[in-house]
Amino acid sequence: MCSSFARIITMKLLILCSLSILFCACQSEQRFRMPTGAMIPTVKENGYVIADTSAVRPSDINRWDMIVFRSPDTVRVYGKKPEDLPLYVTRIIGLPGETIEFAGPEILVNGTSLQRLDGQVGISYSGLAAFPPGTRKLEGPAEVKLGNSEYFYMGDRTASAIDSRFLGPLPIGNIVGKVLRVE
Repeated sequence: MCSSFARIITMKLLILCSLSILFCACQSEQRFRMPTGAMIPTVKENGYVIADTSAVRPSDINRWDMIVFRSPDTVRVYGKKPEDLPLYVTRIIGLPGETIEFAGPEILVNGTSLQRLDGQVGISYSGLAAFPPGTRKLEGPAEVKLGNSEYFYMGDRTASAIDSRFLGPLPIGNIVGKVLRVE
């Protein structure tokens, strides 16, 4: 009699634990507002995305993924705690360890031309990535070597987006989540 009571309690605990794990997994999806027009036409200005906030490991982030992030520039400039800063949506172009180069309207990744997604236009300006550190003089093709935990990001609206071309690589610690869908 005592062993059947113990089995019933054990089964109930297992079911409760399973439901708790399932509930926690569902809570990793969050809704975020895109405050700028940098991702037009994919995400409208002040539009919303749903992101998986558990997908912030390097193995979960791929080229062309859209992410929610805290800008490294706002962390540095405003001196606030990262969790108090605005969040943005962007697209990952370069992965850790890669070399990103701008050659006219083309983006090269490790020397190979990057095929853009449908609807994206060519790059007309490589931004500050074109300037060697400490100078304002263009000296040949713009090239950025990413560290082991850095990403290169760009907005879909490349003509006006303020992204890695201006702010530099994005550390993985600034990525809040991976976008699952646009609302």
